[in-house]
Amino acid sequence: MEPFSTPKCHVPLLGKRRRLRTTMSFAPFCFRIALGCLLCSVFSNGVWGEESRHPEPLPIGTKIENFKLSDYQGKQFSLSEVPQGNIVVVSFLGTECPLAKIYGKRLSDLAQKFQNKSVSFFAIDANLQDSVDEMAEFAVTHGLGFPFLKDHNNVIADAFGAIRTPEFFLLNEEFKLVYRGRFDDQFGVGYQRPEETHQDLEQAIEEVLSGKEVSKPITEVMGCFIGRVREADKNSEITYASHIAAIFNKRCVNCHREGEVAPFSMISYDEVAGWGETIAEVIRDQRMPPWHANPEFGSFINDARMPEQEKEMVYHWVEAGMPAGNLEETPELPEFTEGWRIPEPDAVYYMSEKPFKVKAEGELKYQYFAVDPGFTEDKYVRAAECRPGNRAVVHHIIVGVKPPGLDKKPKSAHVDVDSEFLAATAPGSPATLLPNGMAKLVPAGSQLVFQLHYTPNGSVQMDRSSVGLVFADPKEVRHIVGTDKVANHRFEIPPHDGNHRVEAKKRLHQDVLMLSMFPHMHLRGKAFRMEARYPDGTEEVLLDIPNYDFNWQNGYAFHKPRFFPKGTLIRGIAHFDNSENNPANPDPNSKVTWGDQTWEEMMIGYWDYTHAEPLEEGALIQEEGEGLNSIYQATVAAIRGRWGEGAVEMLQTGLDSPRNFRKLGEGLQHQIPNLDRVCLTSFDGDEVKVEYTYFSKANAKQRRLAPAGTTMPQKASKLADFSEKTGLTLINQLSEEPGQDLKHMSSVYQSSLHVPVHFKGKPATLNLWSQKENAFPEMVKFALTHISIFWKPDAKKMR
Repeated sequence: MEPFSTPKCHVPLLGKRRRLRTTMSFAPFCFRIALGCLLCSVFSNGVWGEESRHPEPLPIGTKIENFKLSDYQGKQFSLSEVPQGNIVVVSFLGTECPLAKIYGKRLSDLAQKFQNKSVSFFAIDANLQDSVDEMAEFAVTHGLGFPFLKDHNNVIADAFGAIRTPEFFLLNEEFKLVYRGRFDDQFGVGYQRPEETHQDLEQAIEEVLSGKEVSKPITEVMGCFIGRVREADKNSEITYASHIAAIFNKRCVNCHREGEVAPFSMISYDEVAGWGETIAEVIRDQRMPPWHANPEFGSFINDARMPEQEKEMVYHWVEAGMPAGNLEETPELPEFTEGWRIPEPDAVYYMSEKPFKVKAEGELKYQYFAVDPGFTEDKYVRAAECRPGNRAVVHHIIVGVKPPGLDKKPKSAHVDVDSEFLAATAPGSPATLLPNGMAKLVPAGSQLVFQLHYTPNGSVQMDRSSVGLVFADPKEVRHIVGTDKVANHRFEIPPHDGNHRVEAKKRLHQDVLMLSMFPHMHLRGKAFRMEARYPDGTEEVLLDIPNYDFNWQNGYAFHKPRFFPKGTLIRGIAHFDNSENNPANPDPNSKVTWGDQTWEEMMIGYWDYTHAEPLEEGALIQEEGEGLNSIYQATVAAIRGRWGEGAVEMLQTGLDSPRNFRKLGEGLQHQIPNLDRVCLTSFDGDEVKVEYTYFSKANAKQRRLAPAGTTMPQKASKLADFSEKTGLTLINQLSEEPGQDLKHMSSVYQSSLHVPVHFKGKPATLNLWSQKENAFPEMVKFALTHISIFWKPDAKKMR
């Protein structure tokens, strides 16, 4: 019989639009992230820092003295009320700790199992930040059929030496401590086993009831620090109001607020103070904010790293007892977008007509839902956001496009997933919002395929998630964004191999602009690197993930789109840990191959991209005040990265004066060894005029051929036609070209390259000449194709 009565319980296309049809297996392209994403943000194994003021753990055999506490309804209970001969399970829980939520239901089930076997259960909440109302909700949600007591000022937690939630203590019939530690071994720091391999608490209970000594009396505890009452240092220079609130507002509260994915809110001092030590711990361990890219390689707009100075402030604040400071001076919270992070959607589509039921516990396979949006014409999506219907259990959502013509039948509950990626959401990930002029194409007649990953949280939940889409005017779409990848489907990871290498590569068959990268592996994933080998033989590391974390599969968005010329080889290099040293490894004895399930493996490196093609007139000019266009930025970044820091200024000012034009010619000469002449030719009415010239050699015949100041009738000039084009003109046999001016130049030169520009308000061409054929490398063609953006009439708006 339970001694306590059960409480009565009173979340680019550039130019023409082109379809980039990226057909892929939709199921593999997932942020297949286990529950550990939330869990690893707050779990650890050990006490944070030497300066921590946690009590010493009680030695096994210590007798627990009588104590008295009240439950969330105010009813008092004491240890002395336990019937004689009963053993006692004391559990320290917290209402917001993700692991406590998981084990709340398991603890309730365990109490039911032993309800007639002389075992008494009760739970204690010692968290400063947990209110009795929150305790009541927790008890109802998780079906606690035993007392849930409030330990104000953590007096009893100190007496037990309890440090974390959840933490479990077993007392024998004499109230002596015989076991302390975890419930079972399923969850750890950054990993989650498919199921437990040791049921530690239950085994200890069985052993005591059988009159045996507990075989494993102490186990390692995983969970959140108990939010203890701490006396703050009144002399501390670092306070919440003056320093810490601003840091949390910038780095944390976007996710750590009501209704978002993080397990607890950080928008006020009262909410934060009880989590201080946990916050400091996960920052020190570099688990929060979540970021895994090696800073030596790449520059990413979503880099979440916290500067060292901010980290030190948090550490000192926690060490000082989390002083509040003058809360009236606390900075205001950032403005959050309620409902959507994208502009108001033009259409919202739900995954199904009825909510989906998420079970309380156990593994739940991915769920797939196909939705017909009724598109009778092609749609261009410039922004998309997946919205979980129930954030408590929705870990991630992937929405793909199933174009018409894919007629495979769904297998059981799964929908055919040969779909094109459209949008996704996962903890910490932003919504899809493409730059102006860019969009993803959804062909007419397509279905939207939802993939949902649910993480049961200890109680039955319902979900009906959705996706919101913002459509672009087809006339304004110049860049269709697609998704490409390197992948290896044929690897075989041997048993017990702790560092198995797998590679995949793909050669680009067209110039592209890459927007972002995202590697994907499963539980044995150890490290991932993306590299580029350019046509000229140079190599570059694009992204390096030295410690891959299945629980946080971030995408990495470049600060500026990266240009890669045709012929570039993109290579992915992955390492897998299939050894017993990998705590997340489902089975180190197994040989592992490709598969959709998390106990199998994948090796994929994705990237979002658009083609880099000749630009239409005015394609890159932004409205006043919008700043640099993304393709303009990409051009600048590509030229600077390949030609050096001074190249951009050289190009931007090259037409301003004869002196600057000479510098421009010298810079182009450096990139084009066979370049012999550069000239600027303008067209005004019926007259063609050579404005500037640059010669690479002191050849008298060259200098006599159309020197600066030369004029001729426009009707005799083929160059005038080139000035009206939107891209460059490449000529490899001048002698075969019509036009009096080209015939004249062919007496010396074999090949030429012509770029339409503007000079003093007049149409013009920048002309490059060589005595050799095929004198112009691919990178130069790209740069010169896009150089005209520096010399458009409105180019200054973009600088």
